[in-house]
Amino acid sequence: MDSPLVGVGPMNFGRWFSDYYRQYADKAPERMWGRAAHSMFVTLLSETGLLGSALFIAIIAYMWRTHRFVVGLNDNREVLADKLGVEPDVRDGIEKRAESFQAISYGILGAMIGYLVTGIFISILWYGYLWKLLAYSAALGAMSRQFKETFIEEDIVGGSP
Repeated sequence: MDSPLVGVGPMNFGRWFSDYYRQYADKAPERMWGRAAHSMFVTLLSETGLLGSALFIAIIAYMWRTHRFVVGLNDNREVLADKLGVEPDVRDGIEKRAESFQAISYGILGAMIGYLVTGIFISILWYGYLWKLLAYSAALGAMSRQFKETFIEEDIVGGSP
């Protein structure tokens, strides 16, 4: 409440919680020091403020954009192979690579959805899972970009992750 733009700082929710807690039943504010929010989103907003929350949303949006790029790459794999006029074995390799990129992307997306949904009830913001999923997504985006640059003309699949 006192610093809505930047929050109270990473991992400081428990330190400041007792200052804002109103007594309920037998739980006195001085006994509430060090508690967890039990919600990733409450923790995110209180510790990083509006700026940190906006950055978090931008990072998740970039991951979604990478996923959409990979799916678009796979959707146009047949057009790619036809346009290149490659031999059947090379064509199969291109199509299988695009399909595997899409499968991996859906796996990462599913894991991220699971992370965000469980984050409603658990304070998992500062665990390493988020950063690992983002790293996998970034690596997949880099591989798919390289794949696109190697095989695909700009007029077949536009944009980049």
